[in-house]
Amino acid sequence: MAAALGGDAGSIASQRAAASCVAAVTDVIAPPDATDAREARGSIAESVLAPADLQLDVRTDDWWGDLATLLLLGAPVTITVGPIPRKRHGWPRAYRDTMKSRAELLTRGWGESARVLRESADTPGEWPAVVPPATPVVAERTLERRGDEFDLTWHMPGLPPTGERVRVGRWRHYVVWQVAGLVSAVALPPVLSRCTVVASRLTPHRWVTTWTPDREVWPDV
Repeated sequence: MAAALGGDAGSIASQRAAASCVAAVTDVIAPPDATDAREARGSIAESVLAPADLQLDVRTDDWWGDLATLLLLGAPVTITVGPIPRKRHGWPRAYRDTMKSRAELLTRGWGESARVLRESADTPGEWPAVVPPATPVVAERTLERRGDEFDLTWHMPGLPPTGERVRVGRWRHYVVWQVAGLVSAVALPPVLSRCTVVASRLTPHRWVTTWTPDREVWPDV
């Protein structure tokens, strides 16, 4: 399972997903010149974009939705992968090799933003007490036009393959998505606020959403 250093990863991802949606609603219903609304949006944005340091347990993958949510929200993320079983604790070699291979897969593309840790020297299956520092990474978003279509792409350090499905749509000038039960939203580039999402493709290193003009609001494109 996933855990955050200093908190539960699931709750952190849930809180930030909820905060991003609150920010979207506040942005729509509050007058743009309202001081209280601006301060509220600023506070929410800070909470969404605060660094997150996640522990990814190699024995399961129920942290996938938490990690995906934080990356897609644009939060700075570091990951700690483990606990890798030690020979001294009597784990079979095949099991040790499987967990090592899984750790290599999970950290592929993360560079200095990931660490792989062996289990505690004293207690089998437990995380070690000391975790070395790492440099956070942020998933970059790019926008590319292809004829009458636009590709909004999230470039991620790496997500392992999964059966999870990402549902996506547009609400006002926000892109809204649902992954593993968590609903999040971020502001769209202005040109896409007049478009409709028509396709979504998720790979380990990219999430590509394709958009076409909404003819009701952009008839002359």
